Amino acid sequence: MNTAVTPFKRLLTALTISNLGFYIAIVPPMVLLITLKLQAIAPQNVASAMASVLSIGAFVAMVMNPVAGAISDRTRLKFGRRRTWILIGSILGGASILGIGFSNEVWQVVLSWSCAQGF
Repeated sequence: MNTAVTPFKRLLTALTISNLGFYIAIVPPMVLLITLKLQAIAPQNVASAMASVLSIGAFVAMVMNPVAGAISDRTRLKFGRRRTWILIGSILGGASILGIGFSNEVWQVVLSWSCAQGF
């Protein structure tokens, strides 16, 4: 029998670093970019607009994470199961965050942030 053993310390270190990188990439746009954009678009109701953007985005992320996992598990490309979707998700997620900068209305921010969360 050939059993592969994953060293726990190395796995824990890799997961910690990857989660840190993920939150560094997601939290600043959420806190800074979305707040400043909503202050410019709808200065009278920033709190309700922010609640709409973040709650709808969280719902999209909650639904899309298992769906994306199932799709990537069934992908059979030469580039790899995960690598393909990491590349596509990075490009489309970055474009979605860029879309927040070009938004002129609250619904556009909601759509862009939801796409960023989904990708």
